[in-house]
Amino acid sequence: MRQFTVLLVVFLVCTARAAQDDPIKAQLTAAKQDFEKDMAAAHSALATLLTDKEAGAQKAGNLTLLEKVRAEQTAFESNDELPKSVSTRTYTEANKKARANLEDAYLAARKAYTQAGQIDDANAVDQELQAFRITGQIYKTLPESKIGQQTDNEIPIDAVAFEGHHYKYFADKSTWHVARAKCEKMGGHLICIGNAREDSFAVQLIDRAHASGAWIGATDEEVEGKWLWVNGEPFYYTHWGPRQPDNTNGVEDVGEILYGTWNDMVEGKRQGFLCEWDR
Repeated sequence: MRQFTVLLVVFLVCTARAAQDDPIKAQLTAAKQDFEKDMAAAHSALATLLTDKEAGAQKAGNLTLLEKVRAEQTAFESNDELPKSVSTRTYTEANKKARANLEDAYLAARKAYTQAGQIDDANAVDQELQAFRITGQIYKTLPESKIGQQTDNEIPIDAVAFEGHHYKYFADKSTWHVARAKCEKMGGHLICIGNAREDSFAVQLIDRAHASGAWIGATDEEVEGKWLWVNGEPFYYTHWGPRQPDNTNGVEDVGEILYGTWNDMVEGKRQGFLCEWDR
């Protein structure tokens, strides 16, 4: 017990010293913790409403409502899709307030670091802020030791993290095969989209670059109509636009995101592309 007490005291002293050494970081860390607590509480409250709704539907013997609520529960837990069978106003307002509070904390930290002349720290905070604005989630930027030392197989410093992977939109006007080669040279691959969250994130990256579209890692070059991802992932989730893919003139064998939905296109088109790193 005495050894544990000593270790605890040492931990508290080190934590206090760290806060004193960098009070700006300490304040931002506290804001991140508050954000995560607030988001978790909002999520739990809405999940409870759905559970109560499910129990009520079952008790009433309303099979149609029961199945609807259960489907909404699955969509909410897996894709953050808001349900329609219960009120989501409190959840939405709590989310909005939590995001606004954390964004204010990011802005305050960036300003404080800039005023203190700690420009590297200010830039690191700015990268986190931009990632947060796109994804609504907290991610740490790459270590500063990476700056200016990137090799072909390293993730670009300004790549954005999302659900355990990193992504970056490149404005280089390239054909699909050239874009694929460029991504692979950097240790990644053209983006391979597995669900609606990743799809929405990809569209946001393109929109942020003020582009209308980008190459993705989809192709049916081997067998017409049999679409594959370049990294070998199962081609389950799709988001083709109306009447797509249509293989116009029999030469459209690669995929792109165009104005928010997927489209098949001829390989020789030159446009920007999205790279993904599975780490």
